[in-house]
Amino acid sequence: TDVLLEPGFPLSAVVAEVMNKLIVSIMISPVHGLSGFDVDAAAFFCQIKRERKAITHFRTWPDYLARMPGKHRREIKRVISRLIDKHKVRYVTSNVDLCSKWYPAYLDLEQDSWKQAAGKTISSDSDAEKYFAEAIQSGEAKGKVEFQALQNDEEMLAMSFRFKAQLRACEVKTSYREKYRKLYPGVVLESLNIQNLSGKDYTAVDSCAFENYAIERIWPDEITIARTIVFRKNVVGRLARLLYQRLNNSIFIGRVGKMACR
Repeated sequence: TDVLLEPGFPLSAVVAEVMNKLIVSIMISPVHGLSGFDVDAAAFFCQIKRERKAITHFRTWPDYLARMPGKHRREIKRVISRLIDKHKVRYVTSNVDLCSKWYPAYLDLEQDSWKQAAGKTISSDSDAEKYFAEAIQSGEAKGKVEFQALQNDEEMLAMSFRFKAQLRACEVKTSYREKYRKLYPGVVLESLNIQNLSGKDYTAVDSCAFENYAIERIWPDEITIARTIVFRKNVVGRLARLLYQRLNNSIFIGRVGKMACR
């Protein structure tokens, strides 16, 4: 599934209306991870819709800044200048040596971040660590992954990485060392990542963050990531699923027929 695009099922609104009248739970779930979409939550929720911050239509750094409120624009310029000019921190990126150098450096940085105490580091979950190691290894071979960092002469202050596909990208796992918290290294890194992306003709960049105040100030747009309809496991739910599948199949057959006629 392309996490940046909604599936374009043309009868989804019609199906949703029918399901509502049958009083069947329909859930739009954006939850994704090692096991895919979370379908079990359908037993507890109905018609949940969540969106994530993203960038979908900027071309240059000045264009991006012009879209922000004046207060946020001044704050971003101030924190960037403080780190880059006063503290001589460098913004660096790389799409090579990712498995041998950058990924281990990122795991090390996470140990000094707030994620360590919260148990949210990649290393705290063996499945997640294996998943990211394989994804980065494969992505590096295909030129689909890039790391970014704020670095001084001694260490990395903040790091993130990006998965790229065609003209879309996902910004993943921004982390910073807790001792530099008052310098807002995460905000600076996110901002410089956006500046680095400007002018590269990306059609959409996913922030990979949900209900994050800092991200909401930096990322100007909001898009729906994915839509999934889940039916309850009762008689009406089974009938609704059959109806949905029949409608879906009829559209597929119709499209194939049109292609055959051509």
